[in-house]
Amino acid sequence: MIALAAVIPGPARAKPATEGTWTFTDLSPDPTSTPEPAERHCHGQLPSAPGDVNSYEVVLKKTSRLVLTSHNLLDWAMELHDADGEVVFGTDGGDVNSAENLDMLLEKGKYTVVYCNLEGEPEITVDWAVEKA
Repeated sequence: MIALAAVIPGPARAKPATEGTWTFTDLSPDPTSTPEPAERHCHGQLPSAPGDVNSYEVVLKKTSRLVLTSHNLLDWAMELHDADGEVVFGTDGGDVNSAENLDMLLEKGKYTVVYCNLEGEPEITVDWAVEKA
């Protein structure tokens, strides 16, 4: 009798996504969270409603470019926090109709993307991509 050995591969590991779309929900606009400077406009009470989704985490395995393109029609603001919660970048656009976008080279690490509704629609989408440096 001849014994045969079979090699059964383990489960395939999916590569982490490098692009996608997030949905941010903020049902309670908070125009009072607009202190100066503009890059700190999302320091109100977040989330302010149980259904709110104000942040997503991004983990960069190496120095990369993070590109965010928001699709808001009215007044939202955006912040990028590092692993310690410090604001790395923030924007409130040029006027209430400006999109809050980002295209930034970042070092390896964990970041949190925060969008908050100042006086806008209750939900927006943001396209994101992590690109090679």
